[in-house]
Amino acid sequence: PDRNPRRRGDRVGDTAAMDPSDRSPADVIELMVSMFTSGDVSSVATVVDPDYVDHQGDETGGDPPDRSDGPDRDGEAAGSDTPGRGDRGGPARFAAVVAGARSGHDTLVVTIEDLIEGDDRVAVRLRWRGTGPGGSDDRETLDIVRVHRGRAVEHWGGRS
Repeated sequence: PDRNPRRRGDRVGDTAAMDPSDRSPADVIELMVSMFTSGDVSSVATVVDPDYVDHQGDETGGDPPDRSDGPDRDGEAAGSDTPGRGDRGGPARFAAVVAGARSGHDTLVVTIEDLIEGDDRVAVRLRWRGTGPGGSDDRETLDIVRVHRGRAVEHWGGRS
């Protein structure tokens, strides 16, 4: 099936309205990606768990993920106070990441180029295309999101 929300039309809107427990990991990542493109984070609390942990390194790609301070598969929260290294921020932190990614861009379009879904996780290759006062930006990232009860609970990512 086509997993690109830019091509699937109203599918993302339909997914946002569904009961979170009915969402697959692919549904969750599609909603997260649509927030980066649209800037609309009004549904973030229904997509991102309050105990969401972001393991991504700093904005330049940063350090590799470190599972030693992350939550276990049951969602038991653990972590560090270093942003991007087990940072627990829930929906507000994710919304701030969306705002940060969109800052400096007049337009930003994020598309899912590849998607692999399994059990409670989804892995995607994303293409980020933006334009702004500093010129244009075209890059790829690889992201993995773990989902529990239809909400994102962990994220790992880096630039490819």
